[in-house]
Amino acid sequence: MKRICLLTLAIVFVASAFCVNPSSKLSPRARTLLMKRPHSAVARLSKSDQTVSAFISFAASTDITSLVAKHGGTVRNVYPSLCLATATLPVDALNAMASVSDIKRIELSSTLSHDMHLARKTSNAYVVIDGCPPLPHPFLGTGVLVGVVDQEFQVNHVDFWNAERTRYRVKRFLNQNTGRLYADSASIIAAKYDTRNMESGHATHVTGIAAGADHTTEYYGIAGDADLVLVGTTGEDADLTDGATYIMNYADSVHRPCVVNISMGGSLGSHDGTDASSRILSSLVKPGHLVVAAASNSGDVKAHAALTFPENDSSLGTFIDLSGSYYSYYYGNMTAADIWGEAGKDYEISFIVYDKSNNDTVFSTPWFSASCDTTVSFDFDSTISRWNEINVEGTMAMGVSLDNNRPNVYLEYSEDDLPYGYYPGICIRSHDCTVHLWTLEYLSEFSDNGLSSHGWVDGDGEYSIGTGVATGKDVISVGSYASSSDGSSAIKHISDFSSRGPLIDGTMKPEITAPGEVIVSAIPDSRGVSYYQEYSTKVDGKKYYYGSMQGTSMSSPYATGVLATWLQAKPDLTRDEVLEIFAETSIRDQYTGSDLPNNTWGYGKIDAWHGILKILNISLEGVENPLSDDISKEFIVYIDPASSMLNIAFLNAENDVQASVIDMSGRIIISTSLGDVLPGIETSLNTSDLATGIYFLRLTTPTSTATARFIVNR
Repeated sequence: MKRICLLTLAIVFVASAFCVNPSSKLSPRARTLLMKRPHSAVARLSKSDQTVSAFISFAASTDITSLVAKHGGTVRNVYPSLCLATATLPVDALNAMASVSDIKRIELSSTLSHDMHLARKTSNAYVVIDGCPPLPHPFLGTGVLVGVVDQEFQVNHVDFWNAERTRYRVKRFLNQNTGRLYADSASIIAAKYDTRNMESGHATHVTGIAAGADHTTEYYGIAGDADLVLVGTTGEDADLTDGATYIMNYADSVHRPCVVNISMGGSLGSHDGTDASSRILSSLVKPGHLVVAAASNSGDVKAHAALTFPENDSSLGTFIDLSGSYYSYYYGNMTAADIWGEAGKDYEISFIVYDKSNNDTVFSTPWFSASCDTTVSFDFDSTISRWNEINVEGTMAMGVSLDNNRPNVYLEYSEDDLPYGYYPGICIRSHDCTVHLWTLEYLSEFSDNGLSSHGWVDGDGEYSIGTGVATGKDVISVGSYASSSDGSSAIKHISDFSSRGPLIDGTMKPEITAPGEVIVSAIPDSRGVSYYQEYSTKVDGKKYYYGSMQGTSMSSPYATGVLATWLQAKPDLTRDEVLEIFAETSIRDQYTGSDLPNNTWGYGKIDAWHGILKILNISLEGVENPLSDDISKEFIVYIDPASSMLNIAFLNAENDVQASVIDMSGRIIISTSLGDVLPGIETSLNTSDLATGIYFLRLTTPTSTATARFIVNR
């Protein structure tokens, strides 16, 4: 290990660090906000200058609702077993609230980011959707509630009706952006969007993957008969937990099993499941109630760094490189870092600016103890040449977290285009411990800038599971693999971006992987997402859109849809039972390897078919295997409305083809032999005697079986 030598130059330290002594009950982010320096990095990151969303930890006997109201705030939800509440508080009341003896901790809410057809085949979901024998009938999430907490809904999309378009499936729509709850079909349909500021239509896409049912395209989702409860969120973790709580409470009120999907997460936080959001989401999990989350998309970015110190005192550091992306400029060339040590072990920290060409530290703050409840701010302005100036400012807040007894430093800083060769960095000195650092992955990364031999540490994608949601101990987090690809990852491999575990305490994450690359699903008709409008369909004279996205945001709702079909089969399914099913049935192949479970794949690739067979205790012994689908991609099926003929066109020659038409109850309506078929030649079945409804065409050869769904609409 190298020891980094720092020189604090009073000449260039124009605005010396100053300390304030706020209550230790305020989280570092809350204390950073209270510095309230106009035009600073803190002000630019803060979304509100009047009120904040927060988690409040309180003594067991406290009337928290009255106490918060006394200070001008509003309690939104109370979790008595956790002694936690979510609330909206006036910024000016934070210190007064923290001085109340019954208040244990006030933690500022964090803003999180968002971090089909081929996919259904890859994880064997199509067999469950089609109800292939020996399943007694199709499993489409019937009787189950699928909840989605997300941003950018088009709630009246045709994908959210049932397949026959006779039943609108959205039962509740809570828009946290406006504070409005829509509780009937007419008002939900009329509401249309949660926001007009669409960038991607993320929530619409996610919901379509989990439970889309529009069969005018091949891009429908998994649990197409499940009812939906949608929450358009602000993106703050306190609001995410409120949204999930609302969905679970509604499910209890109508006595329905429920699975909630949250495809959002953040890189800042303790990454050990002890934060308020993680604990609340875990507390919602019980038999028949599951929470699923995207693992996050930081696996291929250097948003994490680990500094490991030997027994003797040592200094190590890492540089913070702003990404130069649109987001960097939007946020004013600023970023944040969250730094966590080990319980009971202190470390010291200094922020520096390093001149690589002269191998010199041109600016450094004093060393500060991470265990000391301290907040400091710094400014550094220096003219280094006629054309170049250095302008850096920031704030650090530090202290020991009451949630896990780990020393924590929260840093925000901004810069005005540092000249080439000048690098901002974080230096830490300690002994016999490891300190973990995370930065905002869409704004910055950690780097050694080629100075590893001098004690500088490079960033990595380890410990990158999205905090605040997927880090919940009882939340099922989902990684991504490629079922199809645009070239970013090889097909069937883990997605490069898929975040890796474990949590800092060694808890395995993710628990499972699902298809997450180039997934086509519903998107809004808003002009803001026109770039993604790759496909469209017209239903009852109105145009609806579909487009492709990728990320664990897509793999998570895929798993959510599968779990909804499993909940249909077993409404009191528990999380532990889900993990047992993952362990026994998940797909293990040459890409996952045999050393499972692990912190890349979890238990492997989700297998919808073998999972539901295990739940139903159905053995495949002596039963034809519908997964032998050699011909499943080799034929095209369509109905000619004029003649009521079901036309089947084969792309390749097949021998001794048998055809059956099966209704939703599993009853065989038509059974016939097609004999040997040639490529390009159509054969037809008469469907004129079939009533309106959903049917399944099953084609078998001596070596394979394949099933396709079709709709008769008289």
